[in-house]
Amino acid sequence: MSTASDGRGNSSSDAWRRALEMTAPIAGNASVTFPKIIETLSDKFASVDGAVPTDEELRISIYNMRSIDLIFYIYRFIPDSTSTDRNSS
Repeated sequence: MSTASDGRGNSSSDAWRRALEMTAPIAGNASVTFPKIIETLSDKFASVDGAVPTDEELRISIYNMRSIDLIFYIYRFIPDSTSTDRNSS
């Protein structure tokens, strides 16, 4: 493992050690799962405006995604005007 300094006196090994220390409590609490964290955060931020999209916002978002997909699909069949086809002459 490299121990190169980042210019602030911190080596990469120190950074890895700090990261492992921050994640150590996760192993000690196996009952906490990703869905449980999402549920807790959704309860905490439920009153925040815009945190949960309305049905209309979801429909618009899906429409936009489908439109972009269609544009990329159609774009595949448009000839590139910057390239020259030497076989056509």
